[in-house]
Amino acid sequence: MSLKTRELLPFALISLPLAMGGLPLGLYLTPYYTGEMGISLAAVGVIILLTRITDVVTDPLIGTWSDATPDRFGRRSLWIMIGLPIMAIATIAVFDPPENVSHIYLFVVVALLYLGWTLISIPLSAWAAELSPDYHQRSRITGARSLAASTGLLLVMSLPLIMGYLASSGYSQFAPDHPGSLQPMLKIVAWLTVGSLFIFGPLLIFTVPQPTFARKTKLDLKQALVLVWHNKPFMRLMAAGVTNHIGWYCISTLYVFFLSRFLGATTQQWSALLIV
Repeated sequence: MSLKTRELLPFALISLPLAMGGLPLGLYLTPYYTGEMGISLAAVGVIILLTRITDVVTDPLIGTWSDATPDRFGRRSLWIMIGLPIMAIATIAVFDPPENVSHIYLFVVVALLYLGWTLISIPLSAWAAELSPDYHQRSRITGARSLAASTGLLLVMSLPLIMGYLASSGYSQFAPDHPGSLQPMLKIVAWLTVGSLFIFGPLLIFTVPQPTFARKTKLDLKQALVLVWHNKPFMRLMAAGVTNHIGWYCISTLYVFFLSRFLGATTQQWSALLIV
């Protein structure tokens, strides 16, 4: 099945808010909550670790439940619809928090943000593989999603430069309360992400066809693990993915600290480096 452009575009665009909400979580969360919200670096590290451990449970569960959802309910879209409000509320709670936040608050809202993100992204990835059995069409779908995600990333990376320019042009509402503050940038990112979710989410659900399946093969956990273990190309891919994620999170967690505290770079300077 060849996916029409009017269907491919809505399918790709949902990746834009996913990227917009995901980048600040990895890049800005730690310096923001340690530098401006008064939570210690060790506490933020433990909280993020605990929220990622919850993903170990929720990710396979959501994938399994999505597979088991009857076609008449929208096998993938049902879970995406559940994920949209969860991610939206959590995004605001994480990036536009009240003045005084506790460790429990941070854990709950970050865990909810990861949950909402997972409820959308895992069914979306499965849906992408189901849209067409053709190799080239799948490459086209993946390419469109990557382009939308890159656009979202570039938009978030550009915000400090854009806001710095607006503040210097007399728009004081875009200036932070003190030099180096990540507010109001994170607040703008949060609301842009929420707006994009509620525009592109319904557009995806009501525009893109959902395939139906006449026959389903059920695997228990042991059978699934054996199947994965004997798929050597997939094991190599998974090993590469794990290695890549370890490298990325080491870099992203320390990026702002390194540039601002060690190199003495301004917000606009490290934003420009990110874009490059």
